[in-house]
Amino acid sequence: MLRQASSVLESMKTKAEAGLDPDLPSIESLLPTVRFAFADGTINGSIAPESSSLSYWGRRQYFLADIGLGYYKPGWGEGGLRGKAGMASLLGSHAAAGLSVTLDEHLLDVVVNTLWQTPIDGLQLKASGGYLRGEKAFTFLSGSAMQDLDQYSWVIGADWITSDEAADTGLHAVGISLWGARADEDSHDDPVYFMKESAEAYTLYRDPLELSEGRLFGVAATAQAALHENLVTKISVGYESLEYPFADGSKETHRSLYGDLSVVWEPCEEISLNAGLKKGSSEERFSLGAGFGPIRISSWYSAGETGLEDDKGMMLTYALGLGSGTQKTRLAGRMRPRRSNGESAMLLQVQQRPQQMPLTFLAKVDETAVSADAVIEKSGLDGSASVDQQGDIHIMVGNGTPHIDLVLRNGVSFAYAGTIESTASDIVIRTKRLPQIAATYLIRVSSDDKNYTIKMETE
Repeated sequence: MLRQASSVLESMKTKAEAGLDPDLPSIESLLPTVRFAFADGTINGSIAPESSSLSYWGRRQYFLADIGLGYYKPGWGEGGLRGKAGMASLLGSHAAAGLSVTLDEHLLDVVVNTLWQTPIDGLQLKASGGYLRGEKAFTFLSGSAMQDLDQYSWVIGADWITSDEAADTGLHAVGISLWGARADEDSHDDPVYFMKESAEAYTLYRDPLELSEGRLFGVAATAQAALHENLVTKISVGYESLEYPFADGSKETHRSLYGDLSVVWEPCEEISLNAGLKKGSSEERFSLGAGFGPIRISSWYSAGETGLEDDKGMMLTYALGLGSGTQKTRLAGRMRPRRSNGESAMLLQVQQRPQQMPLTFLAKVDETAVSADAVIEKSGLDGSASVDQQGDIHIMVGNGTPHIDLVLRNGVSFAYAGTIESTASDIVIRTKRLPQIAATYLIRVSSDDKNYTIKMETE
């Protein structure tokens, strides 16, 4: 910087001696240029006020990113556009991390993947966390309603990878993985009241719009192998359990064998095809995809199990990376995890969404949370009954303006002011103001010179 300033001052002095007006230096020209280098000197760059640069020299790959745009169609709503962005980066020579974010009108899906090549020869550890947030339509006993939900997922695993001296074809790695997920209802709506009519009575029901929050757990043995230098397959076989707890203390449990299989085929350079199948307690998922250099198109269809909804979608993505030379290696060599210098395979692993993570919310309507608040017998009732959104019961009795003569609760006179009222056309029972105990009410009403007795039982 001193040398740069000295040069500027010398130029000003020369112009002054020649009788010319000296040019005043700009602040930018006096600021220094900062140069940097990392990743064993293969990534170099400079930062300066007037210009900056970044260059890469080498065959190792240090960074991957992708962006995408697609279509998503849930079974319970209209389809729409979906956007995606992801990145993966090395964290030194033996670790990598990746982040994927997917967003559409209905949900936000965030996945973080990490991978560590341990000092123990051949042992590789993986951990992933997922967060799903959005809204979904559910059909309750009182009708359809949108509910807000969160869902948390996790996957951990350990793989033993074969020696670096082994051939690229054949067994690449074997391991074990465990995973879990849990939905969390985020809506706290007011209860909805509805009434059902039978031949003998009108029954008032209270629906709190509660969901049973599913809890998923699974374990599986995993393996990856190359059947050919341009054909790689991954397989997992294990056990999965999905449990739904209900408001009445009961629970619904679904246990099943778990399996997923994926195949990647590279028929020629720059072109790859892939297919996948997964079946467990929460879904049966089919997927197909194709890649053309940095461009990839993928699609899936998820058939919901245990009462969950289906969904489907597709995505077009464009990938870019910092590094070169990796595409000159055949598919088996790129996907094979290595004990050293396996950066390409590490980046590919942390960039992908774990197959075990559910794509949809693990939640279903909890019908056991619905309760019968009151039963009104039809005998002795010349009219009809209905309920409004506040849960108030409106009873039409005879013609004209009804008049309340007497109210008995369990055979004893009941002070009903503010709880049971008469209007110009009906009797209104404010159910929320009634004592919260089981009781039998007799409401004697006169209307149009006739007497009526309304019998109501609360629970």
